[in-house]
Amino acid sequence: MSSTTKQALSLLRLRASLPPRPPRLSCPPSCTTTAAAALGYRQWPRCLASSASSAPSSSSTSLSPEFEKQAAAREAQSNPSRSAAARPPLFAEFQPPARWSDETIAALRRMRAQAKSSAIVEIKARPYEVTVNDVVVTMRMNDLNLGDVVLLDRVREISTEDFVLKGHPYIYPAFYTIKAVVIEHPVSGEIVRHHWKRKGHQPVHRNRTHHTALRIAEITINDVSNSAQ
Repeated sequence: MSSTTKQALSLLRLRASLPPRPPRLSCPPSCTTTAAAALGYRQWPRCLASSASSAPSSSSTSLSPEFEKQAAAREAQSNPSRSAAARPPLFAEFQPPARWSDETIAALRRMRAQAKSSAIVEIKARPYEVTVNDVVVTMRMNDLNLGDVVLLDRVREISTEDFVLKGHPYIYPAFYTIKAVVIEHPVSGEIVRHHWKRKGHQPVHRNRTHHTALRIAEITINDVSNSAQ
């Protein structure tokens, strides 16, 4: 008897001496919730079943509180727009003072008196340094039509000839007015990519990128005064 045959026989004896492997439990009908999908389970986790030998029923098996918390956190992280607690608006917790200080009013009036101004705005989570009549080409915004006026409220910095107003991370919207007009929805040229996975097989991927062009129409420092409140 060769050594290979002896090793095969020893492996067979060892496998026969081991206890049988418990069957994998399939997902019950009650598992078709966002909780199991959020954690990436294709099959029902064995730790949540009542017994490893019998499959759980839809009436007896339920999600534990810890499992539900983890699933809700994973779902909120992957799909923030579909989560129960939507993202709060900008400056939702900021309470403006009952009376602006004289230094704040004087500083804004000095910036307002300057002729030229520029700003660093954030559009679709990307910063752009713009001035009046600049054209910003960003990713496609499907909810905008040609001629729509957009009020930009995520501004990181506004600068004039002699002064700079910075935010942490954004400037309070009552201090400025920045408007942009939708002028075009351009489409890029065709992008062709070749992938050589194996010999004789050359798939070609074709893609066109859709954009939205915005023209900056106005950058104004507002005249904040206590009488206007």
